[in-house]
Amino acid sequence: MIIRFMLNNMKKNLDADPADKLSDVLRDDFGLQSVNSCCNTGRCGGCTVLKDNLPVPACMVRMFSVRNSSILTYEYISTTKEFETITNVLEAMGCNFCDFCKHGKLITIYSLIMNSVPLTEKEIYEALSGNICNCTDFQTLAGAIRLAVNSIKRGKRAERK
Repeated sequence: MIIRFMLNNMKKNLDADPADKLSDVLRDDFGLQSVNSCCNTGRCGGCTVLKDNLPVPACMVRMFSVRNSSILTYEYISTTKEFETITNVLEAMGCNFCDFCKHGKLITIYSLIMNSVPLTEKEIYEALSGNICNCTDFQTLAGAIRLAVNSIKRGKRAERK
């Protein structure tokens, strides 16, 4: 079956089995190594991607549901100006992620910041609950995320002037 979708803002037409997992297709067909299939149950967060700007576990997404969707991976978001601001703030606040959770958490944080401002602590907690790693304490991370939101908002205001 030919599946048409956007991958990292590029049009793709892929002949794939509709039952294939998105995580497998992204790694095997497109070489996107940030998409890790660790648990294959959608609980660990290692395979998180943005599907139509919402974080989803790619191991739980079947290719038939990707038709006419937009998929963004860590490889793409890591090239954005907003991502640079986010990672700079997180590093300054002492939020260092392990290799297990780094990509999934950063994709989720990017989506959270880009899609909903202002953020409550509950929204941040719920958004990050899909990643089982606790390598960074939640209070520090929540504060860093709120600081990143403010930095990005300030940057956007400065661009308009």
